[in-house]
Amino acid sequence: MVDRSENRQSEEPAREPKKVFEKYLRDLQLTPDDLRKSILDIGSWKGEFEEELRKEVPNARIVSVDQHDYPDYGVKAVNIEALPFPDESFELVLSHNALPTVVAFACGDRDAPTWSEAEKTIKASLAEMVRVTAVGGETRLNHIAETEGGKPWVKTFDKVKRAVEETLLKLNKQVQAEFLFMGTDQVNSALKHTYLLKIKKVPR
Repeated sequence: MVDRSENRQSEEPAREPKKVFEKYLRDLQLTPDDLRKSILDIGSWKGEFEEELRKEVPNARIVSVDQHDYPDYGVKAVNIEALPFPDESFELVLSHNALPTVVAFACGDRDAPTWSEAEKTIKASLAEMVRVTAVGGETRLNHIAETEGGKPWVKTFDKVKRAVEETLLKLNKQVQAEFLFMGTDQVNSALKHTYLLKIKKVPR
């Protein structure tokens, strides 16, 4: 087992795999049957979900990818807009809190791209996730969130939701999708409203 207390960049706080695993189960509405499917975890960070999953399901079929390489953890860097997998490779494609990173960039939390750049990434990323999802399988994304107070997330959430809906409209013969409201949390001085996006790929 990897020792997660070492070889960490100073700006990256440690995450406990068990807590990460529990968040995935809750936020992505994962069932015991889901855990036995072939899984792609996009934005996996250092593979904490995979580490804990393999304790629960020793023969788990999962690939963990991120925007950065973490060779000590078996996580490879990929371009989310051009995933290096054949069509219909996975029964379940997950992204826990990866898409909001794009939203954060658009909101100006860091060195931000323009909204048009963020919108392009969102649309291309979603299309790629659906492409590598098997017919009958699902893509699930959480948290797609809006926040009241502190930062201009509300306006941006509306833009993100519209970009998602436009992408799904183009894929309408391939997918059935729903936004699920997951609840509201207090984050510092702001209210965060959290959504889960579930996209089921159907036969054409």
